[in-house]
Amino acid sequence: YGQYLYGRNYFSVSSRSEALGEALCVLFDIADSEKGKIIIENTPTTTFGIPCIYPQIPNIPPYHNNGIWPFVEAYWTWASAKVGNTKSIEHGLASIIRASSLFLTNKENMVAETGDFMGTEINSDRQLWSVAGNLAMVYRIFMGMDFQPDALSFKPFIPQKYAGTRSLKNFKYRQGLIDITIDGYGDNIQSLSLDGKLLTTNKIPGNISGHHKIHIQMNNEIAQPGNINLVETTFSPDTPDLTVSDSLLVWNSIKNAKIYRIFKNGSEISKTKKTRFRIPRSDHYSEYQVMAVGKSGQQSFLSQ
Repeated sequence: YGQYLYGRNYFSVSSRSEALGEALCVLFDIADSEKGKIIIENTPTTTFGIPCIYPQIPNIPPYHNNGIWPFVEAYWTWASAKVGNTKSIEHGLASIIRASSLFLTNKENMVAETGDFMGTEINSDRQLWSVAGNLAMVYRIFMGMDFQPDALSFKPFIPQKYAGTRSLKNFKYRQGLIDITIDGYGDNIQSLSLDGKLLTTNKIPGNISGHHKIHIQMNNEIAQPGNINLVETTFSPDTPDLTVSDSLLVWNSIKNAKIYRIFKNGSEISKTKKTRFRIPRSDHYSEYQVMAVGKSGQQSFLSQ
């Protein structure tokens, strides 16, 4: 999906990936199951986690740009579990657990290039959405909780590396308290029992009250290991500063640009290695923009 449309009267789609928006498209079923799998497999992710955007923007301090946010990572990992991508789940869990373990708190964000909170523009300890993201990995992934209007549904996804027994005690659910125990690993439930009685569904009713025990046995299988698009942190070229003199477009030379693309009314009309372009005279209103393309193919934003 496109990050956003931008421009004046003629709009263009930003070619950057945007992790949170993509994850929400998967979680809210905007993407069908097949497209959801493609999104998780192909969106660029880096060593320390999924960056908010990719590629990064030059000359802007790390925050949303050149940044990894644990809460975004949590949504991404949750979306990865929904489509069954084990490799992406493991990478997301590692990103969140590593950061909270090394920093000894749930920081707001970290630098995508280094995986360190040092160097970020703004940051804080015990950041609420980072804490919530960390907790969600327990509730949404390992326990597989899905809070529905009339029921609490379970669909855990536990990678084999995390196999074992997990328990969550005195979990308050509406008018009830629940002790949950999960054994094994896998992408599906083999059996679920409530107070020792096997259920034929993976749900418990929303009107439950009192103290209850749930035991889940996983299937100890993973259908698809999945893949991720692991890349280095890279930066796009600077955005050209475009001016017009009579019928001549002129812009500044961009470092490491191999070519410039010229756009008219949102559509490409030419390419050049020069920093000027003669536009044909016209009686019609037109908008022109220039994009710099780097040696590795990374694209700048379109100019004003």
